[in-house]
Amino acid sequence: MALVTAHLGRSAARTFWGTLRETRIPLLTLEPIDLEAAWHIGQAFPDQDFSFVDCTSFAVMERLGIHLAFSFDTHFLVYRFGPNRQKAFRRFPS
Repeated sequence: MALVTAHLGRSAARTFWGTLRETRIPLLTLEPIDLEAAWHIGQAFPDQDFSFVDCTSFAVMERLGIHLAFSFDTHFLVYRFGPNRQKAFRRFPS
């Protein structure tokens, strides 16, 4: 929503949100375990400026086994997870 608002305006963002509602695309909500995992992600990467949304997105994606993100945010290319932090998300567009 922030990206659409910033680049296309509030009207476009409301249209986007309305379309999400009408098409019934599932929206994932945070679980308490995701908030805790997000906290640990932020602590593990003190040299990065990961936002709250970044950290919670990473946590939910890890929990659900999602490895591909549609995002323009380069943090999805920086973050590493899994054993010894050797795994990386794929981002579209790359």
